Amino acid sequence: MKKLIQYIAIIILILSGFQAAEAQYTLDNTGGSLKNSGTIRVKRGETKAMPDTIGGRMEFLQPASFSQQAIPNIVYYQLVLKNEAKKIILDSKDGFGNVKSLVVRDSLIISDDANFTTDWIGLNAENVIAQSTVKNTALFSGQKDIIMQNDVAAQNLSGTGNFSRLNIDNPFGVNVTSGGFGIDQKLTLTRGELRNTEINNFSLRDSALIERHVGASLAAEPIFEGGVDVRYVGAGSLASSAELPKTEKVVRNLMQENSGDLVLSNNVHVSDSLYIAGRILTKNDTLTYASQKNIVYKSDNLNAEIDGTLALTNLRTDSTRMILHNPLTYALFRDELASNGISKLIVTIRPRTFPTEFMGNSKVRRQINIDARDQADNRIESGMKMSFGYAWRNLPFDSLDENNNLPINQVILQRWGGSNWNDNNSSRTSRDSSEIGWAYGFASDINDFGIFALGASGGLLTLNAKVFLEGPYRNGAMTNDLQQRNLISMPPPDIYPYNLDPSRKLYITQQLPDSVVDWVVVEFRENFTSQGKIRTYLLKRDGKIVDLYNNELLVLTGTGDDTNRIDSGEYYVAIRHRNHLAVVSRNYVQFMPGSTSQADFTNPDFVMGGLTSLKPVERLADNSFLYGMVAGEMTGSIFESGRIDENDFNNVIPILSNWSLLKFDGYLTGDMNLDGIITTKDFNVSFNNRTKVSALP
Repeated sequence: MKKLIQYIAIIILILSGFQAAEAQYTLDNTGGSLKNSGTIRVKRGETKAMPDTIGGRMEFLQPASFSQQAIPNIVYYQLVLKNEAKKIILDSKDGFGNVKSLVVRDSLIISDDANFTTDWIGLNAENVIAQSTVKNTALFSGQKDIIMQNDVAAQNLSGTGNFSRLNIDNPFGVNVTSGGFGIDQKLTLTRGELRNTEINNFSLRDSALIERHVGASLAAEPIFEGGVDVRYVGAGSLASSAELPKTEKVVRNLMQENSGDLVLSNNVHVSDSLYIAGRILTKNDTLTYASQKNIVYKSDNLNAEIDGTLALTNLRTDSTRMILHNPLTYALFRDELASNGISKLIVTIRPRTFPTEFMGNSKVRRQINIDARDQADNRIESGMKMSFGYAWRNLPFDSLDENNNLPINQVILQRWGGSNWNDNNSSRTSRDSSEIGWAYGFASDINDFGIFALGASGGLLTLNAKVFLEGPYRNGAMTNDLQQRNLISMPPPDIYPYNLDPSRKLYITQQLPDSVVDWVVVEFRENFTSQGKIRTYLLKRDGKIVDLYNNELLVLTGTGDDTNRIDSGEYYVAIRHRNHLAVVSRNYVQFMPGSTSQADFTNPDFVMGGLTSLKPVERLADNSFLYGMVAGEMTGSIFESGRIDENDFNNVIPILSNWSLLKFDGYLTGDMNLDGIITTKDFNVSFNNRTKVSALP
């Protein structure tokens, strides 16, 4: 109580001293018109009724360390603050009732033990805006910033003093011309680059915060005197620069709050907390997290995630989930014995990327690698008992989708055994959380680390298929004129035969593979005379049929709903195209889990009807022929798809005879050679193949 009374007495004395000093004006401009083109020195006392803007050089020089000198928050040309009296920024308001910022247009100099401050009892000063050079060999303190701001030219910064808070807001950058100064609380990088060097550098005090906006950067690593907090804000993506120290355990709290990606440019160590609002991409570096606090992901951003390598070095062994690359991915050890001496858990997850191992393109598009080290940094590959929660994006019609058309209720965790993928038998049935765009599951017992994937249990049905189209075949390959003219739409258009596929609208990707000729339909018939199960794929110039992601290995397992589902067994395989006669295999093709079936429609021996169902498209060196599907079928449908006749001619002739009224360029069925333009060449193709019939009922 006695100390409290003493403190109150001191405050009263300070306030009374300030009021007394305020009453003794050194410069009273009441009723005057003060203009300055030279130097005004206020050695002691206060000013009154200063104009909104004053030119020349203004110096506040009161020396006594126990006293205060008020600095009007007006616009200065040059402002100099010297000597030990506390230089207090006032909080005068403009005509709208807003506190004005103190503005310095030319140079701001803080020197000779001055304490230039925005903090004082009863005052609520705003930021200081410096539009040119700043030199600080003393102290700027308080809860407001010195903002270095200029929209037409770079600025210079120098000194050996201290800033409580400094803000760089200049698209042309700020040059540190002479270093040695320190920042106690916060460095804000709003716009432009703060160009420091190893020679002309500055220090960040322990627990200081660096806040970097999109569009700003730091040239060189400052001198970190202790731990630092780093926050990223703004709209868009950025790559980290020197604000993230390479020294282990220097970053205390890392907050990624910008709306896009944060790409790490070096290994980063975070010791206390990690908040992720968008995505962090580690590329080839590692984000090490040494806290037992869980990573926090922004709840209303479904894309918040870490893409790359995350290392945990302060593991929980008490059945607590340790959140990893997204809120649904985690690791868990029930006790110390289950961790088997692991001191560092290293998990690499690459979203939207197939595993590179054999059959990897039959999995969910997500790479997973789990590694672990003991305290001596020796690798621990087995002997642990870890639960692992995994998740992937399930977003039909979206480029972020990773599901690869796999049945979610069959997807489990699999480990690469060196030559094949082994199911983890402790994997639980995966679930689809459609409201958040994720599918997820977990394995309750992982005893070996290494390369993992998320795939369908019990093996896969896969197919390699090849076919040529007569129309676009020229000089050893088919042309991809339609793709070059950007005429191949996603999803496939609502025309025959693509509208036979109930999943047609799902065929969307961010970008089609290279060398795509057109869409084709692959049909699987259990009964030769009845329509079968339908899949739509892409045909490439070399005749290979691929999926949306350019995989030649077509995964059939579990795709489609119950009415369009393909299971193991025997099927006649057929190929349909919008203006070529359909072809079908001569015999059943066997589909077995874990094996890849072959369908080569360039070989007459494989095709029902042989040479009569195909058209030679090229003579080979040994005088044999290469065969393709017959062009000219324009009126195909599920009811009539097997004959080239007068109906096809009647669809071409009006276009050629009345071209001024009808469209003759684009993605059109009458374009037999698939060059995007209907000409007499297309009519000739159809005419030359008149009376040709498909063997597919």
